[in-house]
Amino acid sequence: MAPISLPNVLIYLTAIVRPKLLRPHLRVPSIAHVDFRALRKIGFNAVVIDKDNCLTIPEQDEIYPPLKAAWSHLLSAFDPGRVLLVSNSAGTKRDPGGIAAEAVSLSLLTPVLLHSTKKPGCSPSILSYFRHELHPPHTLRQSIIERGERLAQLEKVDEDEVLARWKGEVEDGLLLGPAPGKVEDGSKRLQTRMVDRQANTLPDSDDGHEKLDGSVVEDPRIVVIGDRLFTDTLLAHRLSIHLNSSTRDRTGAEPGVISIHTTSLPERRDVRLLRWFEERLSGGKLKVGRTDWARYTLDPEWRNSTGDERHGQRTEGTSIGESRMTWDPRTWRALAVFAGVGRGMRSTGRLMWRGVGGGIRWAWARARRRGGQLEAEVEGVRKSESRIA
Repeated sequence: MAPISLPNVLIYLTAIVRPKLLRPHLRVPSIAHVDFRALRKIGFNAVVIDKDNCLTIPEQDEIYPPLKAAWSHLLSAFDPGRVLLVSNSAGTKRDPGGIAAEAVSLSLLTPVLLHSTKKPGCSPSILSYFRHELHPPHTLRQSIIERGERLAQLEKVDEDEVLARWKGEVEDGLLLGPAPGKVEDGSKRLQTRMVDRQANTLPDSDDGHEKLDGSVVEDPRIVVIGDRLFTDTLLAHRLSIHLNSSTRDRTGAEPGVISIHTTSLPERRDVRLLRWFEERLSGGKLKVGRTDWARYTLDPEWRNSTGDERHGQRTEGTSIGESRMTWDPRTWRALAVFAGVGRGMRSTGRLMWRGVGGGIRWAWARARRRGGQLEAEVEGVRKSESRIA
């Protein structure tokens, strides 16, 4: 029995009641630290990845430069079309006509899912994509191109018909008479034109569907990558529920879906409160299982190595390192913490000094003003007494 597709509100409430659902299988600074070829070797054949703060800076389409080599490594590890970008900005209702989705797809060289329900409630659409149950997405630009090609094809057919009639009725007909040597093969040429015309008008779009229907669709085993626990990690949980309802794990040792949480953010100013709340709920812990997923991580410094025996080696580009601290206390370092505390104490001392100095000046001015009023009152009393005397 297929599980019920819950709205996102109920999925969030479930995560609040069961915080363990917010724990990923693996936590890394960026995709540059993941050995995707090793994951492919153990059976994972699909990747669902977030866009903003995971691959690109929010509201931009280009890959974040330090991740360019790692992104190429990811794409080369999986078959074409098996890396799906699922974003809560591009490809949703906020993207009418799929214009942003198409721009991101052209920039990152990977398909973008068009979905009406935001993550984590779009798991049925993701599984339908990997099972080849969805038709290729059509955006406004693709529709315009297809209509233009169809009109050009119809114009070509009409032009061929007019030229054929001209040649048959004028050049080879009664007006000019048959050309020498063309009477005997007139019917043969006419039949050839008809065959060519039919070949030009045959649709080509069915070939892709026939190949798609005839291809062998293997059960998806998915790696979900993202920087948000409430969206990407919960999406991995929903995908595992839908997969377990239709297929069973062949080995029983490894799950059909794993979630990877990236912590080094190119843009750190978005939804800070929600990120802090997610970390508090999850406790900064990982999902407990039989497999130690830390074995499938890479040291980005291996890009300087020359040995071909190193698995997942990359020789160019840079990657996001461990230098940035996150909300996870395990990423804190003593020197950086002391420096931050020192800057905070210095700023606090300056504010206190300014506040105390301003308070003293205000009190002194008020005291002088009060003293002047008292002197004026005393002088007034003296004048009144002298008048009475």
